[in-house]
Amino acid sequence: MKEQQEEIWRLASLDPITNMPNRESITESVYHLTRKRDPFTLFSLSFNRIAEINHTFGYELGDEWRVATVNQLIRLLPKDAMLGHLDADNVLIVLPRRMEDPEVLALGKKLGTLSTHRFRVDVYDLFARISIGVSRYPEDGVQASELIKHACIAMNRADKKIGAQLELYSSQMDIESLKRYELLRDMRGALQNKEFYLMYQPKVNAWTGQIVGAEALMRWTHPTWGSISPAEFIPLAEESSLHLELTNWLIEEVCRYLMTLPKKVPISINVSAKYLYQEHFEHVIEDTLARHHIPASYLEVEISETSLLEDAQQITQAFERLNDLGIPIAFDDFGKGYSSLAYLQAYSAQTIKIDRVFAHNVNQSRKAQGIIRSLLLIAEEFGMNVVVEGVEMMDDLLRLREFGCHVIQGFIFSRPLKESEFEQALEAGTLTPIEEYVETLPSSSRLIHAGITITRLRNRDVAVGTSPIVIMRRGFKAIAFYGSIRLPVDSDLSLVILLDDGMAPFPIQVKRLTELANGLYQYEASYEQTVELEKRLTALESEKPRGFTIQKAKDLIDQTD
Repeated sequence: MKEQQEEIWRLASLDPITNMPNRESITESVYHLTRKRDPFTLFSLSFNRIAEINHTFGYELGDEWRVATVNQLIRLLPKDAMLGHLDADNVLIVLPRRMEDPEVLALGKKLGTLSTHRFRVDVYDLFARISIGVSRYPEDGVQASELIKHACIAMNRADKKIGAQLELYSSQMDIESLKRYELLRDMRGALQNKEFYLMYQPKVNAWTGQIVGAEALMRWTHPTWGSISPAEFIPLAEESSLHLELTNWLIEEVCRYLMTLPKKVPISINVSAKYLYQEHFEHVIEDTLARHHIPASYLEVEISETSLLEDAQQITQAFERLNDLGIPIAFDDFGKGYSSLAYLQAYSAQTIKIDRVFAHNVNQSRKAQGIIRSLLLIAEEFGMNVVVEGVEMMDDLLRLREFGCHVIQGFIFSRPLKESEFEQALEAGTLTPIEEYVETLPSSSRLIHAGITITRLRNRDVAVGTSPIVIMRRGFKAIAFYGSIRLPVDSDLSLVILLDDGMAPFPIQVKRLTELANGLYQYEASYEQTVELEKRLTALESEKPRGFTIQKAKDLIDQTD
């Protein structure tokens, strides 16, 4: 009986496929380490292939994949490492000691070689896509579940970054990571505090300039980070169920606004495909339309074709339920996904919104021209409408008119407008295409690669890593630069620019922000000019750019709570 009990206990604590400790067992091991109060280090490592291997080759081969990857992983680990299975092909490595950054990075580099290892599974040679996250006790958490969660968060961050295989939970956070952390923390309260609002970007007849509709775009005015676009907060909301509440709020606000408009045009809203997986989701839309006395044809649902999920039957039924209500559906960002044309055949949508990547500089790209002409022909054959997004230049507009594009949505006609501004535009009835002129500073002789970081946040000193920028111009007490992160204008954040010369940083105040089509932001900022600083900038202009090294940062979680 004792032997049977021991066998039952062993089976209950081990993963049946790899024979290593399961999630409950490895979590228990981490818990015991926290009770000892001695520093230790966690590595969360994912091979990132199990789902597609199961789907393509079957679960038996997927089990063989897990065994092969774990066996190879064990060969690379230190002798004192403990290994446990978290889920899928994600494992937790426990080192019962504190590892400093150089040692963590060295082991991470060693484990990263698994990405180039050829795993022989049955008759197939398969490769992994390694991503690694690291958390450390006690600075990254004091509870076992918290430490494991933080290691997995860092691992997911590494998976989303191009070229990154390892991320430390806090010690290498840069401005982007700080911003992400704060947005995720503050989002639910922001909905309750009514910090979200809507902007409306007109859809315009390409020839007459008549406003034929609009797209409602969610914005969030964060008390620290200023105006936040949905491209930043929607992916965060989708990590929890909060995106359901945001979508319900969006439907309510658009219907409320439509009711107030004396001259109504159809308004489209962006809805995640995940929203359609709710039971009776259409009842929310139907009830909201009825309460505000809005015909269903005035509310269009846009679904990004890159977000469509695998369950074709459920998505088909969801589209049919919307169509039964009389709500038109548009494929947003069309052309970016792998199955664009297949979606046209499978789902009953009424409109194609051609992604801005094809419209931007279409006049100079023969390939983009061919794609747009082909999509226009397909849409005509299927009896679908077409909207071209992201049109900014007059030459592009003229080319699209030549192709027979009827509806344009882009900066050349209008940027997103506030409610009152959109009402005025509707009253006028038409918009005139105008190429925007952006006031610029005199060009420097050479771009300067530098970094930007935050030194104070809400009247508290902080130490976070730097984000790379490129300084392109400077004038009298003014400097202009490019960056990939959206920074607030005239905010309480204390920002400094670090030059790649090893000398002291200099403070700036962002005064103007321009969002560019390629995902970058152009900034103009004020700074205090000194003879010494101008000499440093001039010297860097004459050098060959070396690139800016991201600096380490201290733990910011305790400093920003």
